Amino acid sequence: MTGVARMMADFFGDDNICRLGGDEFLILIPDKTEEEAENMLEEACQKMKETFKEQNVPIRLSVSYGVVEVGKLPFAAVSDILEPTDRKMYTKKKETHKMKR
Repeated sequence: MTGVARMMADFFGDDNICRLGGDEFLILIPDKTEEEAENMLEEACQKMKETFKEQNVPIRLSVSYGVVEVGKLPFAAVSDILEPTDRKMYTKKKETHKMKR
């Protein structure tokens, strides 16, 4: 888990990433649309998988994420951002698990 966190911090910057708990992280990607942020996340995931493969790390990496563009959401609290992001992440996780079967 520490290695994944380190790689994400290298990719997105230390100031833009924090661990929410367990294997969940919050990554702030300023000045990007949802599509641009999703592309960045896909690129980061691919780089992590390649790094693990190059280093012969016997881990099968599976990543699910949810992206929301904060500027498009009316919010008063952090939970107003995290809840829709969490829903999208779990939707993606379900889709990923269906594809692997």
